[in-house]
Amino acid sequence: MAVRVAGGEAQTACEAREKICEEIEAAAQALVVLIEDGRRKAEEERVGWEEQRRQEARRREEERRVKARETSREELLAAIDALALIRSRGHHPKGGYDGQNGIRQARATGTAAVY
Repeated sequence: MAVRVAGGEAQTACEAREKICEEIEAAAQALVVLIEDGRRKAEEERVGWEEQRRQEARRREEERRVKARETSREELLAAIDALALIRSRGHHPKGGYDGQNGIRQARATGTAAVY
C-alpha cells in the first residue's frame, strides 16, 4: 500500500512509520535538551535567590549589631552620669569648689581641703 507524504513521494506504510519514528526521536532529543536547559536555569535562579536571601540576612544582622551598639553606648553613658551624680552626692562638682554647696574654699591647698 502506497502512502502520499507532503513531499509528494510515494512510500509504503512501513516507511512512513519509520520516518515518523525518526522525527519523534529527533523531537524527543530536542525536548531533553530544552528540559535540561530549563532545569539549569531554574538552579541558577535558586542559587541567586539564596545568595540574595543571605545578603539580606547579613544586612539585617549588621543593622541589629549597630542598633545594639548604640543602645549599649547610651546605657553606658547613662550609667556613667548616674555614677557621677552619686559620687557628687547629688550636686554636680565644679573644679575648685565645694562639691556640696558650691562655695570656693578660701584656704584650699589640696584635695583634703575640698572635703
